[in-house]
Amino acid sequence: IPDQNLSFKIQTDASKIGIGAVLMQTHPHGDLPVAYLSKKFTQTQMNWPATEQECYAIIYAIEKWHKYLDGRSFIIETDHKPLLPFNLKQQLNSKCERWRLKLQQYQFTVRYIKGKHNTVADYLSRSPVDNGMNDEDDYTPTKSIATQTDNYMRTQIIAPVITRRQAKQQLNERTACRLTDQACYEQGHKRNVDGLVDKSCVSTQPNDSHAMLPFTIEQLKELQHQDEEINNIIGNIQNYKEYFIEDYMLMKEACPPVPVIPKGRIRSNIIKMYHDTPANGAHFGRNKTIQKIQQRYF
Repeated sequence: IPDQNLSFKIQTDASKIGIGAVLMQTHPHGDLPVAYLSKKFTQTQMNWPATEQECYAIIYAIEKWHKYLDGRSFIIETDHKPLLPFNLKQQLNSKCERWRLKLQQYQFTVRYIKGKHNTVADYLSRSPVDNGMNDEDDYTPTKSIATQTDNYMRTQIIAPVITRRQAKQQLNERTACRLTDQACYEQGHKRNVDGLVDKSCVSTQPNDSHAMLPFTIEQLKELQHQDEEINNIIGNIQNYKEYFIEDYMLMKEACPPVPVIPKGRIRSNIIKMYHDTPANGAHFGRNKTIQKIQQRYF
């Protein structure tokens, strides 16, 4: 049972498969645990950089134990040194910066703890018991839907079966493709996008459009990995010359290359977004709407 007269301290850690944390109070005879937590990473979270994973352990623990920490000063102990100034200055990592701003209502200090002394949180992170679930931060749009994939930073990932010569050739082809983007647009990039709309997913409720959420790159990756057809392509990528993988995302060879959109409601949302949103050229008509979508998605 926590003693409201004693200060709180949280030790956090992240492994490749999950996070762990322990909430403690400092007694005269030492630190005693109040609560524990552990959580598995989703497939998307497993691909996060180490700093984001360690930072996520902090924000998840603080929000989990909000009722104990709100309005009180407390200490966070982590063995990840880059996070020591986490609550003191702006973070270069955009995800960590959003989390930092989200935690501004709390009063805490981040301290370094050696890994060999962070044994409880370390064990919990390596033996997570709670199933992974999507973090709402993955669904927080930082850009409009029209620019998320336009400004997507391309980091090439080459399958092991591709030789260096082939990889160099592909890179040159994609570079040339980007340079001739305008030429491709003028010629008209013909793709059948009637299938983009899954009519079974389009609601007839008048207020449905207000419930529709934009998606982030991370959410798109997650949805791709949940799609059986896309997973089959990813698992046999060497057999599909019209596709390639970049930054864990399945892309379609086009001019320029575009991400593959899985079946389901997300396709209907894209159509509706581009047709109804002023920033995306609202109500330009079916043909122009489809043309804009063709330039960004497959």
